[in-house]
Amino acid sequence: MKRKGFTLIEITLALLIMGLFLFLISGNWGSFLSSSKLESQAKTVKAFIEFARDEAVNKCTGLSLVFNRTEVKAVIESERKEKTLKKLTLDEVKFETEKEEKVQIDELGRVSGRIPPLIYEGRRAEFKIVNPLLGIVDYEVK
Repeated sequence: MKRKGFTLIEITLALLIMGLFLFLISGNWGSFLSSSKLESQAKTVKAFIEFARDEAVNKCTGLSLVFNRTEVKAVIESERKEKTLKKLTLDEVKFETEKEEKVQIDELGRVSGRIPPLIYEGRRAEFKIVNPLLGIVDYEVK
């Protein structure tokens, strides 16, 4: 006798295995999304620091990067006043700092100071100044 189709037990077992597989994947999917959001913002901050370094060299003047919880500003400080060159505002991702922190960039593009890490949903992107003399900055998502 030939069988056509599947029994109810076979269908139930197949659905159970597929459901378990989807459950395991969905947990990693949320982690992937938060990691990619953090990675994207870290790349943007790194590009902003590189822009500020290039501007300091092109204008032959030192400047400061001023970090607070939600933004970073490139500021040219003269004797009379501060001039904001450019500002980057973050969405959802925050810098791990309670007060303003400054990173100095001199007219030769040398970078000094501490860049606060980014935080998002329990994950961190930590920045490090790889070569202070050349102003090379990199980050690592943990």
